[in-house]
Amino acid sequence: MDLSKFEKIDGREALRRLVEGLEIFTNKGTELRLNFKHSQVVNGNSEIVSLYYPVNVILSGDWYIPKPFDVRQAMRDKPDEWVGAFENGQDNWIQVGFDAISMAPATAYHGYTGKVIVNEDNPNIPTRSTLDSCIPIEDVPAAR
Repeated sequence: MDLSKFEKIDGREALRRLVEGLEIFTNKGTELRLNFKHSQVVNGNSEIVSLYYPVNVILSGDWYIPKPFDVRQAMRDKPDEWVGAFENGQDNWIQVGFDAISMAPATAYHGYTGKVIVNEDNPNIPTRSTLDSCIPIEDVPAAR
């Protein structure tokens, strides 16, 4: 697990997140969720209870949550590189990068390995909400 992409939280915050239906992670990267049906903490989305985590273990443990991804900051840090991606609603991922020459965000279908360039004929500049929905490009799921 790359801890640079995660934020450490205490047990109280971990419990709060579990009750709200959110996930937490161990220091080894195991995703944990509260299974409301069985009232137990389970690995990921599994219905099977494979590990038992009593409340005192959660309260006394160190837990992790993913740091929020800010694609704008990533584009500032790495101009002319593809840094983020969003789903376009048609089961396609669109990657985003910052074109330092035109000083604007550029887009391309995920998997495109060419330069980050805004197409002057069809600029297709992403909207604010589109940029807000971006995830790190390395986290884009593999094609189905």
